[in-house]
Amino acid sequence: MKFKLFDISIETPRDWRIRITESSNYESGRMAVISPKKLYIAIRWQNTDIKKTSLKDYIEEVLTQRKDKRIKDLKILENTGFEKEGHEYRFIRVSFIYKKLLNPPKPQEYIGYLILCKRTNRLIGAFTNYPIEAVDESIEYLENPLKSINCECNK
Repeated sequence: MKFKLFDISIETPRDWRIRITESSNYESGRMAVISPKKLYIAIRWQNTDIKKTSLKDYIEEVLTQRKDKRIKDLKILENTGFEKEGHEYRFIRVSFIYKKLLNPPKPQEYIGYLILCKRTNRLIGAFTNYPIEAVDESIEYLENPLKSINCECNK
């Protein structure tokens, strides 16, 4: 199923749900794409001024400046991308240990797909993090919809 809103499209299986934050508009907003297994992809977009650096450098800077003390052993496993038709695309995969007070540490993975639209000056990001044991199938169950995010400002 293909869903398009504010020139942002995503393709999901038919049984997934979409929830849009009421205050969303073309310049900034949020939506969640939720699987029947309650795994979700959070999508955010906003105007940005990343012209001074590449999207790759921006991502690495954001990840190294984390302030959450519950996140330990952060490792960037993948930060790959390409440019196409005035857009810069980046796929990231990060692993970390999440430790809450009085709870055992939980190994987690975080995957994200970012698009920098140079035409509209918007940063579009789709993200999900999950406990490693939460996905009983191939990670493609989350990756395929995540990587289907597209800016359609040229269409």
